[in-house]
Amino acid sequence: MSPKLESPSLYFLLFYWLLAKINLLFMAEPVQDQKQQQQEQNPAFHAELQRNLFLAETLPSVKNGFLSREQAAYCMGWKDIVNPQSDPQTILYNAMGPDIVTPLLTTNAATI
Repeated sequence: MSPKLESPSLYFLLFYWLLAKINLLFMAEPVQDQKQQQQEQNPAFHAELQRNLFLAETLPSVKNGFLSREQAAYCMGWKDIVNPQSDPQTILYNAMGPDIVTPLLTTNAATI
C-alpha cells in the first residue's frame, strides 16, 4: 500500500524533487553546432575578440568601473553584427531601467 500524502506542501515537494531528477537526466553538455565550432577555431574570430577586449579597456565606462571589459567587449561584438557601419539608429529598449550603456554599446544608437 502506498503512503497517503495529506498536505499539499508534500505534493509540491514531490513535484519539485521529480523536476530536479528530470533536469539531471537532460543536463548533458550542450552540443555546439558545426558552424559555431568552425567559428571558434578561426583565427580571425580570436583576433576580433582580442580587438574588442583591447578597445573595451579604453572606454570611460570600463575605466570608471561601471562595466567590466568583458561585458563591454560582448556588447561591441554584437554591435559589429547589428550595426557594422555605425549608422545612427533609433531604437526601442524595453528593459531600460538604469542600464543605458548596453543599448548604446550594442547598437551605437543616436536616439533611444
